[in-house]
Amino acid sequence: MSGTILESILAATLAQHGQEVAHEAVGHAADAAASHGVTGAWWIGLIPLLPLLGVLLVTLLACFNEKSKMPAWISVGLLGVSFLLTLAAYIGWDGHSVVQLQLWEWFGMSWGDHAGESLTAGFAFYFDGLSLLWMLFVTGLACLIGLYASEYMEHDAGLGYCRFFA
Repeated sequence: MSGTILESILAATLAQHGQEVAHEAVGHAADAAASHGVTGAWWIGLIPLLPLLGVLLVTLLACFNEKSKMPAWISVGLLGVSFLLTLAAYIGWDGHSVVQLQLWEWFGMSWGDHAGESLTAGFAFYFDGLSLLWMLFVTGLACLIGLYASEYMEHDAGLGYCRFFA
């Protein structure tokens, strides 16, 4: 299988240099390789970042010995907002587009002036239909699990309560 992937990459590079395109899929690969910019709505990047914000806030509450249901409200609330943002992104998805949000570039190399003669390693979010579908499942289930756990552990609102939701 790796030979097939390597052949596709080489064929796409040849297609970008004006050489003969072997089949239609190679042309699509060449177009995809040439268009590597930031596209899409910025707020989609909040979907994975909101639960991380919840971890930081609940950890801060644990440092101050919070003994209320506030950690559960923060965790479930931010997971719910992530689910709603994912639902909005999925409903607004047109069925074939891809959203790519480039956060930062780690390093880049170039060994020529043509397309396909460079390598950039960066940190980015890539959202397509399958990833949005799985994000709906994961954020929805995580929100329901957090809600169940908050009610199940209601009588145990001590220091361990904050640590559980962090």
